Amino acid sequence: SDGPAHCMPDLLEREASEESMLPGQGDFDLQAFLGALPNECQISIEVPRNSDLACGVSLQARAAAAARAGKAVVASQA
Repeated sequence: SDGPAHCMPDLLEREASEESMLPGQGDFDLQAFLGALPNECQISIEVPRNSDLACGVSLQARAAAAARAGKAVVASQA
């Protein structure tokens, strides 16, 4: 997941566990992070977004959005 460069201390836990950003939507340097990993390292995407659940976004739509975002970040690393 991705996130803001700065977050109010009282919102850190909520952002990390309930409202993470999709890869590439925040300020984290995901390309540098990926570049530091060995090629054989497996990666996964975890993007808790309770607001999407509350709005009725389907499991399929949430998974597709996370997959698209993750693939875009990985593709930009190549």
